[in-house]
Amino acid sequence: MNRARAHVAFAESERALVGDGVIVEKLLGLEFEVVGNAFLQTNSAQAERLYEGALAAAALRGDECVLDLYCGAGTLTLLFARAVARAIGVESVPESIERARRNATRNGCAHASFELGDARAVLREWARGERAGAPRPDVVVVDPPRAGLHPRVVARVAELGPSRIVYVSCNPATLARDLKDFAALGWRPAEVTPYDMFPHTPHIECVASLRRVS
Repeated sequence: MNRARAHVAFAESERALVGDGVIVEKLLGLEFEVVGNAFLQTNSAQAERLYEGALAAAALRGDECVLDLYCGAGTLTLLFARAVARAIGVESVPESIERARRNATRNGCAHASFELGDARAVLREWARGERAGAPRPDVVVVDPPRAGLHPRVVARVAELGPSRIVYVSCNPATLARDLKDFAALGWRPAEVTPYDMFPHTPHIECVASLRRVS
């Protein structure tokens, strides 16, 4: 239950009417368990297409380190972990991080790890040396809520100096705004692909691949 309007789907309280309140979904060969406050795409068939698009946009070699911001229950983090040397997910919702770690164990993804905290704060702490284990990512994936990215997150991601940025967006308006901020820092969209996640509604998701302009 949530009594207020918000940019994220987050319940103030939960009550399972049937079962233990946990569901398990299978996506691209991996299993993910979630609870009410742990984000998972609702259109599973199209979510697989969306995640395939994100993986393709990253143009992986297989030896990369991938940083996944706003990772939810770890779906993209674990899908990337299966294809690269190391994947780190960052998420501010404790229930999501708990499920992400359980999902890593469930799928045997030993080289995936997760950090609890707001993306802006975690990136700032890494930059200042206040948090151990700061990664040097080759690829940064961002999948924020409808409000998009804080300008400081855009700046911190650019400072990390990845070779590629993949932006998964559920709001074309904030995606366009954030792409403008990335462009000011030398990053340009190479390709943007829309996905019709909610048929017969105006809502779409997009995957944008960004490349640094020399």
